[in-house]
Amino acid sequence: MQPSRLRHGCLRRGGGKRGLLALFPLAVLLLTLSGVEPSPVTAQERKDVVVTGGIYRRPLGHDPQTLDPARISDIYSFSVSQQIFDGLVQFDHTLMVAPALAEFWKASRDGLTWTFTLRKGVRFHNGREVTAEDVVYSLT
Repeated sequence: MQPSRLRHGCLRRGGGKRGLLALFPLAVLLLTLSGVEPSPVTAQERKDVVVTGGIYRRPLGHDPQTLDPARISDIYSFSVSQQIFDGLVQFDHTLMVAPALAEFWKASRDGLTWTFTLRKGVRFHNGREVTAEDVVYSLT
């Protein structure tokens, strides 16, 4: 900082009390605003609001290698795909398999055939309902 700037305002020598008094209203304002919290409103509480379009931005350490769920092998691709796709099942907070798109599932006696019952009313982003054919297509 140039010496001429130190001669003016609250930074000059001998202006300590005046400088502190000048900063006091700013400090009070900052402390007041730091205690203000917006009221939490979830998307479920605002069912009348439909948001379409826009850009979703998320900082990542690297670009995802792929968005094909069958080929994901890195954490960045996995992180992005979790925001885009829903699976038939998912892991809960205890790492137990839990329902996602499928309400129920069962395996054949030999474990080679699995049958999933899809939840009703699940829709794609464009409003079209998800069908069993869509799931089969996504797995083949």
